Amino acid sequence: IPAEPFDVNVLVRERLDSLAGIESGIEVQRDLDATLPPCRLDRNLLADILDELISNARRALGGKGLLRVLTALAPPEEAVSALAVPIGRFIRIVVSDSGEGVPLDKKEWIFEPFNSLLADGTGLGLAFVRDAVQVLGGRISEKGTPGTGPGHGARFVILLPVEAKEVVEDD
Repeated sequence: IPAEPFDVNVLVRERLDSLAGIESGIEVQRDLDATLPPCRLDRNLLADILDELISNARRALGGKGLLRVLTALAPPEEAVSALAVPIGRFIRIVVSDSGEGVPLDKKEWIFEPFNSLLADGTGLGLAFVRDAVQVLGGRISEKGTPGTGPGHGARFVILLPVEAKEVVEDD
């Protein structure tokens, strides 16, 4: 477990600020919960997860559309439902875009290696994201509505514990 806790919102801002000026046709919205507690997670791994999801959203938008990132403290019942974990506090991070979205029959398929909806995709990015989120003790799912325009597109929902659980490898 990392010694120093960090602010997830600062990390989200850093990752989104790296987009500044790259594509003027993409509107970036942030809805960041200022009441989030500091987290004890692998900051670099979470940065890699955010980078991959933001990169995928940018490619899905093709230079035009809406990219939105939301952070919030997840209600306890959401963590119990998604993770079957009755205790602890969890942060919800949502990365969404107004692109074509993920077809209903592909919502789990996209997380398997070598499966991609992007023409230039390798199918390794979301498999990495899923595995990395699990390493952090969380879960990711795709909850978007297929189609373009307001209310449609991809919507990746991540639940992560505020405090990472120490992983001990068996010898």
